[in-house]
Amino acid sequence: MPADSSYDSEGPGLVYEDALPLAWQALAEQTLAPGQLASLNAANAETLRGILSIEHAISEHGEHDAAMNAELCRLELKVDLLTYLLGQLLSRESPLPPGLPVRLSGRGIEWTGKHPTPAPESIILVTLYLSQKYPKPIQLPARVSAVEPQAGGTAEVRAEFVDLSERLRDDLERLVFLYDRRRIAQSRGR
Repeated sequence: MPADSSYDSEGPGLVYEDALPLAWQALAEQTLAPGQLASLNAANAETLRGILSIEHAISEHGEHDAAMNAELCRLELKVDLLTYLLGQLLSRESPLPPGLPVRLSGRGIEWTGKHPTPAPESIILVTLYLSQKYPKPIQLPARVSAVEPQAGGTAEVRAEFVDLSERLRDDLERLVFLYDRRRIAQSRGR
């Protein structure tokens, strides 16, 4: 995906790139009803807070002394095992969508997938699984800004999020920042 692509005139800001389980569905209306939107924003904010609490706790380990760090790592391994087993049970009930190359920011999303793709300017609901440790998706309404055919019967889809609450957008940007900070630390060998 092109590094200079943008979701709006301000550009994408920080971007998280990964292969993530993603699905989408076209919405019949151009906007969700206010009650539906409020419920969706609340559910997404709750999911993001759960993911942030798990991911932030993991990134904080380096700030404790060695004994505390060892104990936290031991407890984290147990929680990770339980989360993994729970995720396996949940995936049997409803399998995850396929993982696709995704670029995510607080403003929008890009992905490359096989046809069918959403129509440009359509409103869609993007279902995205952001963490294997917290296998609950977020569902974000978005307006498709571009669909560009690629080789091999795939297409690159770009969409701007619409009607996100300010809190939800902030939490999404915090998660993208956290993942970017982790990527930088890993690239430095920490």
